[in-house]
Amino acid sequence: MTRLTTTLLITASLISQIAFAGLPPTSTKSQLDTSKSTTFDFQAPFNQFTKPNGTTALIETGNKNLLKDPGFESADPTSVWVISGAGTVGRTSTAANVGSGSYALSYDAAATNGTVTSAAVAIPNGFIGKTLEASCDIKNTSAGLYKIQAYDGTNVLSEQLITTDPTYFVRNTLTFPAPTSGSISIRFLAGTAGEPVFYADDCYLGLARNVGSTQLISEWTSYTPSLTNGTNVSVTKVSWRQVGDSIQIMGYLSVTGAGSGADFAVSLPTGIVMDTGKFNGSANNHVLGSGEWLDNGTGRFVLMPVYASTTIFSFQKQQVGGLQGSDLASGDAISFSIMAPIVGWTAQTTASIDAISKRGSIYFASGSATNTGSVAAFNVAGFGTNTLEGQALAPTTANDLGIRMTGAPAGTYEVQATGRFYVSSAATTGTRTVCNYSLYDGTSTRGDAYAIAPGGLTAESNDGIGSLTGQFVLSSAGTINVVVRGQRVTGNGTCYAEGPVSISIKNVSQPSPAIVLANSVSTDTTNGERVGRARIASGCASVTSQSNDWISSVSSPGTGQCTINFTTGKFSSAPICVCSTVGQRTCRLNAASTTAALTVDMYDGTNPPILVNAPIDIICMGPR
Repeated sequence: MTRLTTTLLITASLISQIAFAGLPPTSTKSQLDTSKSTTFDFQAPFNQFTKPNGTTALIETGNKNLLKDPGFESADPTSVWVISGAGTVGRTSTAANVGSGSYALSYDAAATNGTVTSAAVAIPNGFIGKTLEASCDIKNTSAGLYKIQAYDGTNVLSEQLITTDPTYFVRNTLTFPAPTSGSISIRFLAGTAGEPVFYADDCYLGLARNVGSTQLISEWTSYTPSLTNGTNVSVTKVSWRQVGDSIQIMGYLSVTGAGSGADFAVSLPTGIVMDTGKFNGSANNHVLGSGEWLDNGTGRFVLMPVYASTTIFSFQKQQVGGLQGSDLASGDAISFSIMAPIVGWTAQTTASIDAISKRGSIYFASGSATNTGSVAAFNVAGFGTNTLEGQALAPTTANDLGIRMTGAPAGTYEVQATGRFYVSSAATTGTRTVCNYSLYDGTSTRGDAYAIAPGGLTAESNDGIGSLTGQFVLSSAGTINVVVRGQRVTGNGTCYAEGPVSISIKNVSQPSPAIVLANSVSTDTTNGERVGRARIASGCASVTSQSNDWISSVSSPGTGQCTINFTTGKFSSAPICVCSTVGQRTCRLNAASTTAALTVDMYDGTNPPILVNAPIDIICMGPR
């Protein structure tokens, strides 16, 4: 048997199905394929072979792509991809239509809602609970409408309109949570018969790459809980925040007089209910955290906050039963910290979105005339009266032009609708037609834009408006609906909204934690860290330079001393600072910094050191 040493070139040859000289044609298969293949004796560098059994060796490439032949280099795609509805699926070798390698998939739809679907792949157990990615490089010869979908054989898990270019391949990517069972595929959906041919290459289905999920951690919010058997107990401060699927509460209570009653208990914020199904074992007396009872006349006692009902928690004294209201007296205090799972909360910042980029005429609540155009064209919605159109906030048909996000955390959301909004058919010469388009959430109107046409035009007046963008505030967790609406303000022309219209929504609130990418730097500070650097002239005469405006002024209390005043609001708590200078001199912090200022001292190199004037380099870092 001939022994060969593999290289990257040989690996590429294997993928491309180029046979080695003097050897039979090579064959490839996935890790899950147990059929017998032609075997060779190879060597690979380092520990890149894993032997799952005595006759098979797995080359550890690090590739987690679940698709078979994702680059379409091995065989005709019809052996792997399944077509539904009339149309043609093939493999092209035309260089201009190939993303990489020698081949790419071609799809020419010939039926409305025709599809082509990759072979279904069972979801590995290690993928469950993680974020998955479905993506392909796609090129389209002319404007058309296709969707790329993540599909489980019954349900569309995620979809979007394909973005294409007639010259270059464009990466189209979906990310979605992995189902807990079953199989998944990539599917392409054609909007109508006669859609132009598109080409796909280098597809991927597997764990999301360079994307991480992150827990939702909200800002701390103060609240006043209801107290059971809380005679003479006052709330000094109690605050809560959401941490993924759980609530975290910290509090301090003070007692101003004699207490009374049985078990002392504290309520959760209004409307929040514990999810006892996530407790380990019985909910009764389930320990939620830790606490302390300062008994003014005796000492300090450990408390265990425990479950009392789905909306309140009580306290157990170590080894001696529950904390009673009658146990409390003037001068006592109770501090605690708890965490409990909450009904309806999820561990990840995920939300479901529907009514995005629906195909067909754009639906308005009052019912507008539509111009369907030719079979292959997008339908166009038009309105020729001055009535405000498009006020329905709960999309009910496949043609609704709007977006709905459910399970959305409270915050600020940016919505963008991209399409073509324009005026045409202004029949009377000299009469100007003005059309107003906007985004609407049932209360607020955002992103107003106007399309204007002079009178006497019989064709489209201009290119119109390309996109509408607006921000909406969701005051509490729930559902956000936004629709596109329009109105002919003046004139007698017709206002049009023409598809495809793509609508997106994203959370732009400051408290929303950013996705952490590999090798990046992150901070646990909710609002981020501020880092400021500056150089101060000798004698604390002035700020020579600074990275931004974090220093408002400097002054010298005496020789070798410099007080650095921070700009108000730059640090929410005292920053940590370091300073240095030139030569043998040393720089020391005079005292701990505050949110307002810091004083540093400069010494020479003698023993004992003497205060001297010298330039200062300083860096401070603290929470915004």
